[in-house]
Amino acid sequence: MLSHTSRAIRTGLGVGLAVAALVSTALAVPADADPLDRTGKDLTSRAVPEELKGKALPDTWFVQVSGAPSLRGGSRTAAKSRQAGVQDAARNDGVKLAVLHSYTRVWNGFSVKASRADVERLRTLPGVTAIYPVFPVALPDRKVEPDLKYSLPMIGADVAQVEGYAGDGVKVGVIDTGIDYNHPDLGGSGTPGNNADFGPGAPRVRYGYDFVGDDYDADVAGSALEPDAFPDDCNGHGTHVSGIIGANGDPASGHARGVAPHVTFGAYRVFGCDGSADTEVILAAMDRAAADEMDVVNMSLGDAFATWPDYPDAAAADALTDAGTLVVASAGNSGESGLFSSGSPGVGKKVISVASVENTNITLRYFSATPVPAGTDGHVGYVPAEGAPLPPDAGSTPLAVPPGDNTQGCDPLAGLAGTIALVQRGTCSFYQKAYDAQLGGAAGVVIYNNAPGILSPTVVGAQPITIPVVFVGQDDGEALAGQVNSAATNLTWTTETEASPNPAAGLVSDFSSFGMAADLSLTPDVAAPGGNIWSTFPIEQKSYANLSGTSMAAPHVAGSVALLLQAARLANLDLDGDVSAVRSALQNTAKPISTLFQFGQTAVPGVYEPTVRQGAGLIQIDKAIAQALTATTVSPGKISVGENRSRYYKKTLKLTNHGTKTEKYTLSVQNAAAVGPGPTTFWYDYSTRKVKAKFSAKSVTVKPHRTAKVAVYLKQPSLKPGWLYGGWVTFTTSDKSTTLVVPFGGIYGDYQKVKVLQDAWDVNSAGTALEVVADLPALATSGDVEDIVAPTDPKPTFTLTDAAHSPHLLFHFDYPVSNAVFNVYKATATGKKGATVFPGHTTFLELGEFGRDDGFLDLPFDGKIPFSNTTAAGLTVPNGDYVLELRVLKALGRKGTSGHWETYVSPAFTIHRTTP
Repeated sequence: MLSHTSRAIRTGLGVGLAVAALVSTALAVPADADPLDRTGKDLTSRAVPEELKGKALPDTWFVQVSGAPSLRGGSRTAAKSRQAGVQDAARNDGVKLAVLHSYTRVWNGFSVKASRADVERLRTLPGVTAIYPVFPVALPDRKVEPDLKYSLPMIGADVAQVEGYAGDGVKVGVIDTGIDYNHPDLGGSGTPGNNADFGPGAPRVRYGYDFVGDDYDADVAGSALEPDAFPDDCNGHGTHVSGIIGANGDPASGHARGVAPHVTFGAYRVFGCDGSADTEVILAAMDRAAADEMDVVNMSLGDAFATWPDYPDAAAADALTDAGTLVVASAGNSGESGLFSSGSPGVGKKVISVASVENTNITLRYFSATPVPAGTDGHVGYVPAEGAPLPPDAGSTPLAVPPGDNTQGCDPLAGLAGTIALVQRGTCSFYQKAYDAQLGGAAGVVIYNNAPGILSPTVVGAQPITIPVVFVGQDDGEALAGQVNSAATNLTWTTETEASPNPAAGLVSDFSSFGMAADLSLTPDVAAPGGNIWSTFPIEQKSYANLSGTSMAAPHVAGSVALLLQAARLANLDLDGDVSAVRSALQNTAKPISTLFQFGQTAVPGVYEPTVRQGAGLIQIDKAIAQALTATTVSPGKISVGENRSRYYKKTLKLTNHGTKTEKYTLSVQNAAAVGPGPTTFWYDYSTRKVKAKFSAKSVTVKPHRTAKVAVYLKQPSLKPGWLYGGWVTFTTSDKSTTLVVPFGGIYGDYQKVKVLQDAWDVNSAGTALEVVADLPALATSGDVEDIVAPTDPKPTFTLTDAAHSPHLLFHFDYPVSNAVFNVYKATATGKKGATVFPGHTTFLELGEFGRDDGFLDLPFDGKIPFSNTTAAGLTVPNGDYVLELRVLKALGRKGTSGHWETYVSPAFTIHRTTP
C-alpha cells in the first residue's frame, strides 16, 4: 500500500491541503503544526489518490466498460448488458469481486470490491476500458469570515437583481454535505427537524437525497452508508454554499441574500457530519441530479492534483453537461502548493472551474472588552477554533494572562481558574495552549496573533477541548494583554458582528489552486469571491458563519449561471446546457485581476495574475447577461495553446452579434505573468516576459445577428522549459466602453522534456530554498527520509516480515505523468540492474495517468508480482539480490518514444526471508 511517510519535508510555499476536500479551507492551521511557520510546505500533507496511496479506499475500484452512458447517446439497457458481460467473464475466469454499484447515466461502469491481484486480471478482460481507484473526499477545515452584501457587488449580481433576475424557474443541485432546509433564508420554517420543509411541495429545497447518513466517514474502516430520503446538513458546508447560490433573506434584518434568491434547490448529500466521502458516492449523486433534471450543479469539492480530465467524476461531469446540466466546480485550495494543483472534477473539459478572489470586507463576530483598551473601540473580532465548543451568546468573564514569561501558554497554566486565558500564538500548538488552559481550570481561551492577519486555528487533539477557544488579531491581542497586566479586564460575549476592510480585497486568494490540467487544458475558467464570505449555516450552529475557499467562489458562479439562464429564457434564447455559450459569456466579460499577489510577499500592481491562477478573471454577471442577450460574444471563450510552440500558434475566434447594432472591435493582447518552477513546481517563480501576438485584422466589424471571424497568432515568450505563460486577447469597442477578453495559456518548450522525478528541497524561515534534503527517487529501509540508502552504503537486507522490514521506494512527481511503471530486477554482482526475475514478468505496479503530487510518496515492496498470465496468485521473488526500477512516461508522451520516459534504478538490496 502506497502511503505518505511520517516525516515532513519542508519546501516552498506554505500550508498544504488534503488530497481531495470540500474546498472551503484556506488558512486553517492543524493542531499539531508549528504555529509560527507559514513559509514551510509539508510535502507529506497530502495522500495521493490511488490504491497505492494510503488514502484510497481499500480494495475498492471503478471499472469503466466500453460504450457510451445514456447521457452521451448510449442506451442504459446496452450499458447494463455490457457491464453484466464483463462481470460474467470475470467470474468465469476465477476473478473474485463483489459488485457495489452500477452507473449508466453519467458514466458507463460499475464499482467493485476486489483485491489488487484480481483487479489486474479484471483489467485484461474484453470490454474493460479502464480501472480507477475510489478515493475519499475529506471534509474541510473551517475558515474566516464576511458578507454576501459585499461579494455580490463585486460580480454585478446586485445589478442583475435590480434588473429583475433572481433565478426564477432554474433548478440548482448542490452535491455537498446537504442543506439545512429548515433555514428561513432557504425557504424553511425555522424549526429544526421539520421535514415538511423538504420535498416536492417545499418552498425551495424540493429535490435531493441523503446518500450517506450522519455517521458515515470513508476514512473509517467499516463505516457504513445509511442513506435516507432527507438530506439535512449537520456539517454546514453545503448550507453555506447554498446560501451563496440562493439565500432569500433580508440583509437589512441581518439575514443573507444570495446571488439567485429564487432558484429551486436539489440537495445531494455525500458527506456525513464529519470525515470524508468517496468518489463512488459522488458519482451516484451526479447520477441522481441527472435524473432530477437539474439545470445547474454546484460541486464545491474535489481531489487536489488529480489533474487528468478523464477521471470518472470529471468525465461524469462532462456527461451531465452533454445532457443539459451545467456543472460548476471549485478549482481547489492548493495554490500554496504550486503549479498543476487543480483537481477533478474541476478539470473536466465541460466543467466551469472557479478560482477564488478575496472579498472587499471581513465580517467577524466580536466580544466586548471592558474597560475599553486604549486605541480600540472595545470590540474584538474573533474566529472560533475548530474542535472546540462555540462561544456562548452572552456572559462576562475576567481575562487573565499566564504569569511570568509563559505568555504563549506553552507551560502548565496555574492561577487561571474561572478566567479566560489570553495567550499569544507561537512556540507550541494551538491544541497544547487550549488543553493546558483547560487543565488549569480556565473558562475559555483567547489566542492572539504574533503577526498581522487573522486565521482559523484547529484544536483537535488526543483529548477533547471542552471550553471555547477563539483567535484574534495581533493589534487587538496586544492591546488586551497590555491592559490586563495593569487593570482588571472583563470579556463579554455577544452575538453581534462587525465588518472591516479586507487589505487583500480583489486579489486572488493565496490558497486558490493553479492550473493547468494535465493535458494542458487551460484551467481555471473564471474567478469569483471566495475569500471571507458570510452565508447561511445550520440553525443549530448559530444560523450564519464565515468560510473561505474556492468552495465559496464556485456557488457565486453557479448562482450567476442561474441568472443568465433565466435571462436567456425570458429572451427566448436557449442556453440550457450550452456550456460553450455560457462559459464564453462569463469569460468574455470577466475583469482580469491586474495585481499579482504572491503569498508572504508584497502585491505588485500592474502585473496581471497568471491565467492559470485566475482564468479569465473576476466574473461580471450583469455584463455577461447584456453581452449574451443584446451585444457580442467571442468563442471559444478560452485558448489552450499547449506545448512546444516555437512558431506562432494560430487560433480562429468567432464573434457573434446578438444585438441590433453593428459593433466594431479593435484587437490587442494583454500579457499575464508567467509562472514556473524555481527550482521545483512547489517553489514557483514569476516572469514578466511577454507573448507576441499578431492578428489577421487589427479590427473586426460584426453586423446585427451575424458572425465574423478573426485569426489570432500567439508566440510564446522566451522562458525555461516547463514554465506556464498566458494572457488575454482583448476586443475593445470604438468608444472604449466595452472590452471583451479571451484568456489563453500554454507551456514553454517540450512537455516531454520536463524533469518529472524531482528532488525535495528545504527552505529557511524567509521561504528561500536552502538545500536538497532528499534526492528523490530513493531507496529507503523504511518510509522515512533519514533511512535513505545511498549507492555507497552497504547493501541492506530485508526479511519482508512486514512493511518495517521491507524496502521502500520514495519518489515525487514534479509534473503529471501519463504512466508510472514499477519493476523489479535481479541485481548484478556490482549492484546494477541485471536480468528479469521471471521472464516476461517484471512489473509489480502500474499507475497509469497520475497527477503531479505535493509530497514524496512511499511504496513498500513486499516481494510479490501480483499478477501474471501463468498464475492467478501472482509470483513471489525468491531470496536474493535485487534492484527496483521506476519508469515514468511523461504527460502526453508516446509509449514507443524512449526520450519520453524517465527512469530511476535503486541501489541493490538483499531479500532474505528467515522462514520459507
